[in-house]
Amino acid sequence: MKKNFRKEYLKAKKEYLILNGKIQSLIRKAEEAKTTYEQNQITQQIHELMRSQRAAKAGLSLMEQTRPQPNFSKAADYLQDVAMAIFPQGDQSGSKADNTTFWNMNGMRLLVGIVWFLLEYEYIDEKGNIARLDADQINFKNFQITVNDGFKKIRTNINNEPDLLLKFYLEEMREKDANSVMSLESIINTPEETRGSIEGVFATYINLGIINGDISRMLSYSTFNYDDLWDQKIAVF
Repeated sequence: MKKNFRKEYLKAKKEYLILNGKIQSLIRKAEEAKTTYEQNQITQQIHELMRSQRAAKAGLSLMEQTRPQPNFSKAADYLQDVAMAIFPQGDQSGSKADNTTFWNMNGMRLLVGIVWFLLEYEYIDEKGNIARLDADQINFKNFQITVNDGFKKIRTNINNEPDLLLKFYLEEMREKDANSVMSLESIINTPEETRGSIEGVFATYINLGIINGDISRMLSYSTFNYDDLWDQKIAVF
């Protein structure tokens, strides 16, 4: 029974990730389109694929409920500690709490959310297997690239106005209780001017990691193996 479930689960997940990959490819094509007509044609293709993608996601979510889930609590604590070290909070007591603290706290939340977003990302590799980003791809440069791309506005439905690409991915390609969603939801829903200021603070501190290659390499290595989740309970540190 366990082997059969795993086989069916992996089959369903591959089908779901293949659809995600096609949608992501179309989004890139839409960004490169030179005419409104071409953009609308691609947007319509995205809209049609989303019907199948949402159905696949719903079926996969039901299967996820019976699958062993990892405990990420310690990993979340360590990530929070690293983020707080990068974005200094200062004195938050009483009247001493200032605007700098507010912006840095939101920059920290953005970093935590982006790290989770990249860790959660899965795709189908050239061999047809489910893959995740390599450890050395979880780095400061990719944090900034993800924010730059994610805060662009795109149209995924011809009847709707363009909206944040990151918002689309969180709503359509993540579960509602995913760590990335819980970390980033408040930021993507903030007014555009406020979000722009948060992005600026984020870029200021993340740039330090981009410049310092040693720091970037130190914070982009992991020995965790997701395949072990099938055979034993795991706490991620």
